[in-house]
Amino acid sequence: MVRNKLLFQKMLPLLLAFLLTLAACGPAQPGPDDAGTPGGSSTGEEGPPGQDDTGGGPDTSGEGETDTPGEVLTLASGGVSSYRIVHGYSSLDAIAAVREFGALLEELTGADIPVYNALRDAPEEQPAEIVVGYVPARRGSTGLYASLTYSGVEVRVEGETIYIGAYTLSNLEKGVSFLTEAISKRENGDVVLPADYAYTHDDSEFGSEVPRYGAQPAGVNSAGSGNYEATFENVDAAAFEGYAAALESAGFATYQTNAIGENRFGVYTKGQMQVSLSYYPSKQLFKLVYGGKGYLPSLTREEGPQLCTPSVTQPGRRGADLSSPDGAPGMSYIFQLPDGRYILVDGGPGNADDEAALLAFLQEHKPAGHEKPVIAAWFFTHAHGDHMQLACNFLRAYTDEIVLELVAYNFPDFDSLTLTNDSAKALGDQVQTLVRTVDIYYRDAATLVLHTGMRFWIGEAEIEILYTPEDFAPTTFPTGNHTSCAFRVRLGGKSILLLGDCDRELCQFMADVYREELKSDILQLTHHGYNGACLDLYQYIDPDICFWASDEYRFLNDPRCLGTAAGYEFNAWIRDDSIRRREHYHCSADTTIPLG
Repeated sequence: MVRNKLLFQKMLPLLLAFLLTLAACGPAQPGPDDAGTPGGSSTGEEGPPGQDDTGGGPDTSGEGETDTPGEVLTLASGGVSSYRIVHGYSSLDAIAAVREFGALLEELTGADIPVYNALRDAPEEQPAEIVVGYVPARRGSTGLYASLTYSGVEVRVEGETIYIGAYTLSNLEKGVSFLTEAISKRENGDVVLPADYAYTHDDSEFGSEVPRYGAQPAGVNSAGSGNYEATFENVDAAAFEGYAAALESAGFATYQTNAIGENRFGVYTKGQMQVSLSYYPSKQLFKLVYGGKGYLPSLTREEGPQLCTPSVTQPGRRGADLSSPDGAPGMSYIFQLPDGRYILVDGGPGNADDEAALLAFLQEHKPAGHEKPVIAAWFFTHAHGDHMQLACNFLRAYTDEIVLELVAYNFPDFDSLTLTNDSAKALGDQVQTLVRTVDIYYRDAATLVLHTGMRFWIGEAEIEILYTPEDFAPTTFPTGNHTSCAFRVRLGGKSILLLGDCDRELCQFMADVYREELKSDILQLTHHGYNGACLDLYQYIDPDICFWASDEYRFLNDPRCLGTAAGYEFNAWIRDDSIRRREHYHCSADTTIPLG
């Protein structure tokens, strides 16, 4: 929790006044804060800082300005406090932030300020409390959360009790900061707060327009690209359909609804706002994502000139050392549409030879009538360098040689993530490099933020999004691989399923919810064919052709690829010719499969 420590150190001057506050009616009985385990009714998943908001609270530049006793709440007197903190967070990050906040209060006031975790131990209600987060045992807290937006924060005073409501860690920090600024010290030493103090802020300009679902979310998080996501559990089909109807009643127009098996998805728009819904009946799981309206692709097949035979290519990696276990082939796929345009997926690690080879391939296979290769869309599964760096380099190096019409991705808000086994900063920097490159060099290119369940067309290719990081959140992401997207391309009568680097948990989720709907002709084995995956998923997909984004050395020698290593039964199954003879291609050489 270094980030929280630094934040509170920066806030120290502001907090000093607040923390001199907690000493009013006698010492409170101490009680332990039990961090518990992840899960519960609220989350401390961080969101990115919202736009600056200097309003919402009274001017506290002077001290002792309010002299009428009835107009202020006395928080501390004589260095003794009867106040305690009762919080309702289950996220370990938020719990740590609350505990650090309480420890800082004790340090600055010299008073005993116990911190209770209401999910494990909710003491009997008393007036002198700071109630932080959703605490069902406190009527004032449930009342606040009945109207609190998922991306918002509210601080209010009721009697002697202070309530701070926020679903995300960043909003919790905002609430504490603005509350602190409103506190002042009187001439007699009492620390007071205006009795009518109130502060509200929403990180999203659209938060107040989103109808609330009828239950508290299991988690709320910043979903990246300016979106916020709320996750709800134990939701039945009628409740989901009721919420979709509530959106329409609130003036939202249906852009698309889609069904993949029994799972239901929808995208809705209202003015400059967009809402995406996902519902998985087998898990009783409902996801609500909202934010600004972005580019929305065609929902109908786009007929064009028949200039080429559609195809998919797995390029060979010329620049990587493919003869050793340290080879880094990355991942790259090229679809060619009948009209001659291309759809690219990822690209691999940065390497000048591979970048030049990609340009040469696009130029060699473009129709004669195309002055330059036209990339109709460039999809990115996730932000690891061995998938994105080549693309960033290529787009900068060959700006005058190609036409780029669209980039498509769903990256989480890496600024708000603490990956347990990866660098969120490195992945966030990679994303910013791509975004800046497109903004500077390809101003006419559109950006599509993918949401699970979307089904759309690019030329004669139908794209269906099967998984995005929104499905994993608000669970803590262990690695960048857990932020992968998965999608299926249908082109020329064939179906190609791309898994990026989806890890085992992601693969099992897709197997559980989609089952037989996953059947596809061609499969890009997840995580280069040597990690992730689960047997259920591969058995449901049951492909005829397998693309291994792996070099020849690993494909022929690595026990994970061979399926002989413990826990890699999925690879043993998919390579077993006695079950079914399949075509397998590694990426030490170009492989092009005609489609149709």
